[in-house]
Amino acid sequence: MKLKITLMLALGIVASTSAFAKPPVPTYHKLKSIQVGGDGFWDYLTVDSPAKRLYLSHSNHVVVVDLEKGVVCGDIPNTPGVHGVALVPKLHRGFTSNGGDSTVTIFDTLTLKLI
Repeated sequence: MKLKITLMLALGIVASTSAFAKPPVPTYHKLKSIQVGGDGFWDYLTVDSPAKRLYLSHSNHVVVVDLEKGVVCGDIPNTPGVHGVALVPKLHRGFTSNGGDSTVTIFDTLTLKLI
C-alpha cells in the first residue's frame, strides 16, 4: 500500500511539473515590408482574412492594404481621430470608431466607398 501511494505521489509530481513547464518560445521573422507612409499617429489594425486586406487606422483616415499583392489598395477618408475598424463580412460593411468627433463611419468593404 505504501509503495502504491508513493508511486501515485511521484507520478502526480511529474505530471504537475510538466503541466507548468514553459512552452517553447515561437520565433518570428519578417517576410516582407510594405511602404505605407504618411504623417500622424497610428492606432489599431484589423485583418480581413477572407478578403486578404489589412485596415490601418491612421490619424484621420484608414489605409487599406492588399496583403496578397503587398500594396496599398485604398483609403477610407474623413475619419477624424480614427481608432479602429470593425467588419461585418456578411453585409459587406465596415465601421470605424472616430475619437476626434465621437462618430462612426460606415463603408462598403467591397468598394471602400462611404455609406
